[in-house]
Amino acid sequence: MLPVVEETVRYTYRLRPGAIAEAALLAEWGRCRWLWNEAVHQYRTGRRPTFGKLSKLLTEVRARSSWLRDGSQVARRQTLRTYALALRREGTRPAEIGAA
Repeated sequence: MLPVVEETVRYTYRLRPGAIAEAALLAEWGRCRWLWNEAVHQYRTGRRPTFGKLSKLLTEVRARSSWLRDGSQVARRQTLRTYALALRREGTRPAEIGAA
């Protein structure tokens, strides 16, 4: 019987978006950055944001803000999951952060 050889192949890609795609990416990153900063603000002011509370806040703000309604909701949900994971890894009250 021949031994099994595992091989890892890695590729490097460079993203070169056009002007329209670049503007859309920058806008989406801005919305995600706003959400991250809001989560940090909630935490620092003692509100202890859970994933559920932040999701509810996002829904409320999206209802009032066309800027936040635009773009990908998936990217913002992932931002919340990443924030929750960062707090859990830091050891910051994991029971209050929610499932990521």
